[in-house]
Amino acid sequence: MVYLVLFEFSRAEKEYAKFFREINSIGKWDKPLNHAVIVCSEEKANALYFRLKHHLAENDNLLIVEAGHDWFGFLTIDKLKWLQDILG
Repeated sequence: MVYLVLFEFSRAEKEYAKFFREINSIGKWDKPLNHAVIVCSEEKANALYFRLKHHLAENDNLLIVEAGHDWFGFLTIDKLKWLQDILG
């Protein structure tokens, strides 16, 4: 499955190294936008949420949505190619 992980941090992003290490441990991923990560995982969205949640501050926001095949966007060519490869 492919998930769109949306987040808003209350502190500077450099303080979230553990959050991004956890993302990296989940599987293949990319960060196409400042507050979004796309990650491939066999886990359910709620399992991913609980893996990531304890790396966040109390005032941070986190939303995980399963990505589908109907998508469109404007990104760099390498990011679009990556999305085409994983989403079809």
